[in-house]
Amino acid sequence: MERQSIEEIAEWVKRSKPTLTNPEDLHHVTRCLDGIQRWYYDGIRPGGFVSAVIQNNFMEACLRADSVNREVLYLYAMFLYWELPGDWRSKAKKEFETR
Repeated sequence: MERQSIEEIAEWVKRSKPTLTNPEDLHHVTRCLDGIQRWYYDGIRPGGFVSAVIQNNFMEACLRADSVNREVLYLYAMFLYWELPGDWRSKAKKEFETR
């Protein structure tokens, strides 16, 4: 798998959640998903919500999610499963448990 551009992520979101039609919400979710890629490919540590998602901590992700992300939490699971290389779990475990 290779890194996707912002435009490709936005298209993926549109296909995966066609009811997300508000441009600001679409942009917000796209940026958060790009944050997952920036963590995986560039080593840039994400904010609290995205960190909780990456750590597979459902309760923390729900508590940290804003109103937009609360409605699309499953998109994050789909993105991690389908759009990142399969070793993201071991990478997250190493990185977040050692800090």
